[in-house]
Amino acid sequence: MGKKVQENLPKSHITRIESRAGLGIPDMLIAFEPEGLFVMMELKVVQKGKKVNLSPHQISFLIKHSTMGAPVFIFVQHKLLGGPLNYLSLYRGKNAIEVFERGIDAPFLLRYLASSADWKEIRKKLLT
Repeated sequence: MGKKVQENLPKSHITRIESRAGLGIPDMLIAFEPEGLFVMMELKVVQKGKKVNLSPHQISFLIKHSTMGAPVFIFVQHKLLGGPLNYLSLYRGKNAIEVFERGIDAPFLLRYLASSADWKEIRKKLLT
């Protein structure tokens, strides 16, 4: 999932964050050019069903930083209705509890077939 974002998100520099010291810190720090803005993104993959496995630490981080006005997001790759097609859904971090409780049925910002995702539109949403 991270590789897909790195290969497709235009005009960005992505740093993968692998941290055991700071539980709950999202998987990616994304810097956008020429805006010079940063966002953080938690990546999740749902193989079956609807549940998005967010830990209490991840939920806490996403909610706390959203409340402070920081741009944090949850990006999920999943299959809908058990079919063969993969989908990508983008959620605001402030909705982390709802994403945890309702899974992929939580209100999303964007949803695309993975094969036809509009990465320019995804970029736009991350910057608004």
